[in-house]
Amino acid sequence: MICDNCRKNEAFIHFITFGNNGELQKINLCRECVKDFSFLNDAADDSRKESPLFNVLAIDLGHLIDGSYRDEGQGRNELSLNVRENKRCSNCGVSIARVKKSGRLGCPKCYEDFRVELNPFIKIIQSGIEHKGKIPLNCNKRLKIEKKIKDLKFKLEEQIIIENFEEAARLRDKITNLQKQLHLTGKRNKK
Repeated sequence: MICDNCRKNEAFIHFITFGNNGELQKINLCRECVKDFSFLNDAADDSRKESPLFNVLAIDLGHLIDGSYRDEGQGRNELSLNVRENKRCSNCGVSIARVKKSGRLGCPKCYEDFRVELNPFIKIIQSGIEHKGKIPLNCNKRLKIEKKIKDLKFKLEEQIIIENFEEAARLRDKITNLQKQLHLTGKRNKK
């Protein structure tokens, strides 16, 4: 897929947002163009803010939070932010009212402090609230095993639901072996 901004490079980030008229908009950007749009930074210079892509790229939590998220075929969705407007981030001091108005968070700590309010909307935007990407090669072996166990448990539940008990037993055994391996890894780290 080609970048919608420069129309030269291969796009690697794909934004989906809702336009002013409630229609779904999709923007594809390459690595270079993403660097040019520091849309999550309030300090972005005015020339960037006047870019036609700026408003589209600013992931519009504000529209979701105030309840104007539109679900295909159902009209207006019932999701809305019903919180104390004076709730503030413990790190940067941004209020939930400002997040609601601008659709932008002030700092990474905002995700933690406003977790309860934002999780339903993040689930809509990103199809879940948990990172499910790859683990870096230099990451702790224990984390890799824990992720594998979690993935296998999910598959195990699926197999039980569809009553494929042979595969479920195989997955159960695999989980047991990984848990033993995890236990041994923990013992080695304590020494």
